[in-house]
Amino acid sequence: MNGGVPGAPVPHRPHWHAPCIHPCRRRYSAHCACHRSEASLGSKVDVPTIDGRAQLKIPPGTQSGQKLRMRERGVESAQNPGQRGDQIVTVEVVVPHLQDERSREIMRELGKLNTQDPRTALFEKL
Repeated sequence: MNGGVPGAPVPHRPHWHAPCIHPCRRRYSAHCACHRSEASLGSKVDVPTIDGRAQLKIPPGTQSGQKLRMRERGVESAQNPGQRGDQIVTVEVVVPHLQDERSREIMRELGKLNTQDPRTALFEKL
């Protein structure tokens, strides 16, 4: 396999059983849900890593789908012991379900204060 000697053992990577962490070479990827206010204002959130929980700094203005890097939180290198890969965290901004009139009114006010259209880039290249 990949130029190796037939019958030779294949190097094994540690396997993580959490459904939110996925291996990709020396990097691990994970998803992190955060509230709209956390993404807008910035915050620190706990995310799962192969070593357990760790804090990730969400910078102000983070968009849904944006990828953030956690340096040296991935798998240890087989060629360079002591050197680890990164963990990539994809941020998913959760839009709240507005169940009362006060929350709806606050969202309307926020919309009036921030008039930038998020869809302008869709039509710029047409």
